[in-house]
Amino acid sequence: MDHKGWATAACLLVMRPSAEMTRLRGAGRALSVTAGALAAALLALGDVPSAVIAAAVLAALTGLAATRPSRWYVTGGFTTFIVILLLVYGSPNQAEGRFLERVGETLLGVGVALFFGVALPARGRPVQDLPGHTPTRSSP
Repeated sequence: MDHKGWATAACLLVMRPSAEMTRLRGAGRALSVTAGALAAALLALGDVPSAVIAAAVLAALTGLAATRPSRWYVTGGFTTFIVILLLVYGSPNQAEGRFLERVGETLLGVGVALFFGVALPARGRPVQDLPGHTPTRSSP
């Protein structure tokens, strides 16, 4: 585990004041990081020329810049693609390990964010405040 900060960063990037935003960002982060890490690992294992790697990094930077103001949480996919690809550029045999490390650490961070930002607060709420609950009248 070379990058101990990945779980912490994922947690901090996912946590939001509302449970709904935390859930959405958690799902977005998990999916985008997994997609970015998978794409980078597959490209690294493909034994492609350096020009293809350079073009892929340029395309990822362009995509990152173009989607920055988007509502969709895809930044993690582009940054993960670039980081993993550059980490394994000289050692493609490390691609699988880097993929597993990045995705595992991200899922750990997202899990912590969901526990403290969604599950734990929901447990402390009165039943009538929970979504989908219809309060009943009690007779005096």
